[in-house]
Amino acid sequence: MPLSAASLVKPTHKAIIAYYDALKVYRSYNANHEGAVETAFMGLLRDTGKQHGWALIPKQMMQVGGKTIYPTVPMMQSTSSIW
Repeated sequence: MPLSAASLVKPTHKAIIAYYDALKVYRSYNANHEGAVETAFMGLLRDTGKQHGWALIPKQMMQVGGKTIYPTVPMMQSTSSIW
């Protein structure tokens, strides 16, 4: 589903500011690894997705091409997956 220009998140959005604040905290502990960034990004997706009726379902198992995968942060709306 395409997003309208009115629904885009601005750099001053509370969730964007919280994302960068989280990265600063992690950086102060020298936590620059993927897990730290992933955690901050999941929070950003969770908080911004709410305004579109999306829910973050971390690491939900999915079958793709006969293989089981665990996407880090699939976003769900009703019964369809949005990546």
